Amino acid sequence: MGVASYAQAIRRHDAILYLRLRAAWDRDRAARGGRAADRAGNYLNGNHAKDGYNVRMPVSLTIEKLPEATAVVALSGPMTLGTSLKVADSQIHGAISEGVTRIVLDLTAVDYMDSAGLGMVVYVYGTLREKNGTVRLCGVSHRVLSLLQLTKTDTFLAIDKSRDESLAALAST
Repeated sequence: MGVASYAQAIRRHDAILYLRLRAAWDRDRAARGGRAADRAGNYLNGNHAKDGYNVRMPVSLTIEKLPEATAVVALSGPMTLGTSLKVADSQIHGAISEGVTRIVLDLTAVDYMDSAGLGMVVYVYGTLREKNGTVRLCGVSHRVLSLLQLTKTDTFLAIDKSRDESLAALAST
């Protein structure tokens, strides 16, 4: 089992293959007397940050409430499954339930987003749309923009280069 096999599995986003490869690697390592953790079990039950090898990088956010039911949500860290994304999502929806109907998602400090992060963004978009609100993205990295273009979500999500451009666009609506 070589490093190239793991890299290929990750690049193709084939989680099941990756888990199988990782479990086989652990079995091989255990057979040689090394430290082994049941990685497949850890990933499947959500404990992958506890095995010592895979440290979960939490996503964090700050919400800056502005006048006229507007808020700027600055996210930082990878927006991936298992990175306290649910906590961030609940905080954003808490602001929406408090009356915020226009949100700027500042993704300047987000270097990576997977389908879970994309799902959260789309869910926020849908929630605001139901309330006749608006969401705009700003500071989107090239890597995240590639994901948005690949999934065609860039066709309905407004994307600006900077926070100021997003706020100006919201002010004109």
